[in-house]
Amino acid sequence: MKNHYLLPALAALLAAAPAAQAQQAWQPFRANVIYQYSETATPGDTTHTLQVGAGAAVAGSPDTLYRFNRRAPKANVQQFLSGNSNNYQLVADNLFGATLRVRPGAVFVLAEANGRTLTLRPRAPLGQNWAVGPAGLTAHVMSRGVAQVLGQPDSVAWLMLSDGRDVRLSKRFGLVEGPSLDSYLNGRNRRRTLTISGLSIRNSLPLRVGARAAFDFQPGDVLQRHGTSSYSFGSVCSETWTQDSVIARTPSRTGDSVSYALRTRTLYRNYGQAGAPFGFCSATGSGYSVTVVTRLVTSAMGVNQQVSTLTGAFAGNGSPTPSFGTGEVTGPAVRSARYFRRPEWEQQTCNLLNGPATDSAQLRPMLDYGRSTRYALGLGATRTATFSFSETDVIELVAYRKGSETWGTFFNFRQLLAARAVRPAASTVAFPHPCGAALTVKFDLTRPQPVALALRDGLGRPVLTRPAVALPAGNQQQVLDTQHLPAGLYTLHIGLLGEGRAEVLKVVKGE
Repeated sequence: MKNHYLLPALAALLAAAPAAQAQQAWQPFRANVIYQYSETATPGDTTHTLQVGAGAAVAGSPDTLYRFNRRAPKANVQQFLSGNSNNYQLVADNLFGATLRVRPGAVFVLAEANGRTLTLRPRAPLGQNWAVGPAGLTAHVMSRGVAQVLGQPDSVAWLMLSDGRDVRLSKRFGLVEGPSLDSYLNGRNRRRTLTISGLSIRNSLPLRVGARAAFDFQPGDVLQRHGTSSYSFGSVCSETWTQDSVIARTPSRTGDSVSYALRTRTLYRNYGQAGAPFGFCSATGSGYSVTVVTRLVTSAMGVNQQVSTLTGAFAGNGSPTPSFGTGEVTGPAVRSARYFRRPEWEQQTCNLLNGPATDSAQLRPMLDYGRSTRYALGLGATRTATFSFSETDVIELVAYRKGSETWGTFFNFRQLLAARAVRPAASTVAFPHPCGAALTVKFDLTRPQPVALALRDGLGRPVLTRPAVALPAGNQQQVLDTQHLPAGLYTLHIGLLGEGRAEVLKVVKGE
């Protein structure tokens, strides 16, 4: 599998002799190379990646124009019936603007979609000021010399801005350290202090995000996940317990991909009632376990499918003008208390909608389908949530062992089978959905007992109650009169008084 982020010419430059390196042109960012930066304020806690595309000649001039990947900052949170979904505002600007214009003489002009520009001149005479772009802001080159960048010596220019901030540029590696320059171009953008921490080229530090970083396993690694599939707004219909044991790791001859042999054991357990209406738990059956050996291939592009690397970017159809379609938004890598603070990032499948201007649009998870996946360094996918109007599937990493590092509480398949084998299938359903003048409730009783029903509104206030009535064992069906209730979301409480417990379902009242 080809590594599409690896530029052969750039790799040759990195391996060339110092004399050849000295002739390489300065440039803050090179085409198709993924740059990784860490925020100095939170060292190692937040990691951003960015990339510029292939350059295009500017008509009537010797300049070359490059475009950064778009950025999709989070705007707010919208509540859907099946759960919370993040909203994003798609803009053409990244941490360093929307475009990079390269002019002869090592002059670099960063521009944002609003037309503002910022100029960098690493080859300007020492101490000579030039207007950077924003009102009153100037810069000059403090010094030039050789310094270590990503573990390698390189020519470095130190630029000082008139506001006291400095920018360091490396001849081979581009921008090494400095503020996120888009903060000078647009006041709405927060100023971050960034330090380079990796590049997607040979002889440089590996990236901390992306497929190769997430799916970096060693023989002996064990990962356990638990999953649930829910219908009817919270009614669990099935569960899965999965254990992946890494038994072999085989790098490719070219080094651009790695193959893993995994022994996967999965326990399936389905709940439900045969003949239940669409959207409700209809699957029935007892638990069963399956063990197979699977093969997984990971590369810089993905793991059997693409896993986005660019953080805060839209990785969809790539159209210059936003249009209807689907794509992915990947957030920056951050650390939390989970997984011994391994960097973790989230990728969401979103619906791309036309926005109010050509340089902005709204990205929003689709109402009828959405997907969110979190990845962690060396752990693969840590949480995957897929939702639709009536169904939500969640798979989460609950325990793992990597070398001497063990996190979480491991489950035992034999105990799961023994403990769950006698559990009756969940049979409680309420339909139609949404309901109209009446709501039908079906459930099973393992023994005679009194049962009480109550319907509560969004504030928890009872709006319809049915006192406890003694019912025999077996299949039961009760009908509630809901014609007087306004449209909205309600919770149905079924009190099984003989068992000292209650079951709760979410139901929707239509117009």
